[in-house]
Amino acid sequence: RGGKGGMGRYLMAAPKSACMASCDKGCRKMCITKKADLLEGLQNECTATAQRHCSMECRSSTVLLTSCKASCMARSVANCRQQYEGECEAQCGRHLCVEGRCKCPVYFSGDSMCSSVMPIHHLMPPALKHCSTPFTDDRFKKGTAGNTTVLDYNSRSSPNNLRMHYESARATGARLKAEPDLRDLADFSTCAVVGSSSTLKGSGQGRDIDAHTAVIRFNDAPTRTYQADVGSKTTIRLQNVIYCGFHEHASEICLHYTGFRGNYCPAARQRRFKCNYVWMSHRLLQYVQNFFNRNLFTGMAVTKDTSAGFFGILIALHLCGKVRPKR
Repeated sequence: RGGKGGMGRYLMAAPKSACMASCDKGCRKMCITKKADLLEGLQNECTATAQRHCSMECRSSTVLLTSCKASCMARSVANCRQQYEGECEAQCGRHLCVEGRCKCPVYFSGDSMCSSVMPIHHLMPPALKHCSTPFTDDRFKKGTAGNTTVLDYNSRSSPNNLRMHYESARATGARLKAEPDLRDLADFSTCAVVGSSSTLKGSGQGRDIDAHTAVIRFNDAPTRTYQADVGSKTTIRLQNVIYCGFHEHASEICLHYTGFRGNYCPAARQRRFKCNYVWMSHRLLQYVQNFFNRNLFTGMAVTKDTSAGFFGILIALHLCGKVRPKR
């Protein structure tokens, strides 16, 4: 869930670098240009509604009527336009800053909205071609119909509820904003996916790992006393039901990846470990399970649950501009 992460802290969007902010600005400009006709119609509708509201509001005002209306209209119309352009904001924010350049997440390409899937099928063996099919971008963000976000659906972010609240608040020019989604919670420009095995012991790669803008770890993998080899930074912990909520730093995001019916993070653990909890939508879980449960490899045991490492790499390919696995 976005917003209040279960029984944890309130999740806030991470500040963006100057490079990413510049890319987002260009993306919004392109989107607004494409939607110019639609926005003009919505703006006219908003203006008509604001005129009625401002006329009523200024009747009892002690300020000069014309001055009151002018101020009210300017405020209402500006807020309305922000609300309408919010659709473009939701479509942007995909660019990441890799070595000073704007890049899409690994699995995506195309225009400034990163709307194209990378054509990498030809690089995959026939039995693995399905693994090069990303979870569609729309399903990795809030604001689409149904339970299709990477995060569990939250009432405030539901399109139907946003629409309902907007209809009741539009006259006042109030602006509603969806809670931050996973990709907004950190800078995923470059990611290190750090495995939990002992192969990193003595590697001295800690500084290299910490140099990434985001570090993905698993379950209760420790960093303390092992910083020289595995680093000290942790952005996301992908966790199963046994380890959910474990964290070493208050800033860590606990991402529970085995949230099927009967396999949720127990409420007692959520109360004990007040982590920044984020929950997966069932559609995303099913997407990953569809890959993992395919019997593609001879001699490999078919397990019920998704591998944490597999899930971590798949998440990174969708969110990060550059990915480096660290075993």
